Amino acid sequence: GKIDWACHSNDPATTFNEVVDMDNAVRVAYDFYKKHPKETLIVITADHETGGLGLGTAKYELQLKSLANQKESQEVLSRSITDLRKMNRSVGWEEVKSLLTKKMGFWKELPLTWEQEKMLRDEYEESFVKKHVVFEQSLYSKTEPLAAAARKVMSQIAMVGWTSGNHTAGYVPVYAIGAGSNLFMGKMDNTEIPKRIAKAGGYK
Repeated sequence: GKIDWACHSNDPATTFNEVVDMDNAVRVAYDFYKKHPKETLIVITADHETGGLGLGTAKYELQLKSLANQKESQEVLSRSITDLRKMNRSVGWEEVKSLLTKKMGFWKELPLTWEQEKMLRDEYEESFVKKHVVFEQSLYSKTEPLAAAARKVMSQIAMVGWTSGNHTAGYVPVYAIGAGSNLFMGKMDNTEIPKRIAKAGGYK
């Protein structure tokens, strides 16, 4: 479920990390299947696509390894920025920059363009100096504008694009292995999946 939340927020690093976690969970199920191949069916799918995630923007390139520099989700980063903003003292740009360096790897591991730094600096000026804070809202979270800007910069660096902050009409894959996996071929309506699982299990 956290994959969906991360895609609603267009948070690329968290999305990829959550997919890795899911893959690790599937690996456990697959190890069980290898021990009991004649009585195990594994079906992997999703109820919908979220975010309209696209790999590769502007060039025939991807920089996905850059996502490893993001140390926490946009949600956690947002809370850190809120805590910093609520301090009873003036918070300078260098302090905010230090936080983003620590949490996102900006400047130190990931060089920023002038436009990317300006995007972050403008959001800092708006929310920390002018005290005008407009949270970005998705289905599951409210995000500090500076955290949202940091997420956009990270997507640009990784060359990852998004078309939506909501569910899309994109097709989702269905993967199956094991007893009855031959039933899961080609394009199917989502309502067919439980019916085919039941058929594979011998139910009418």
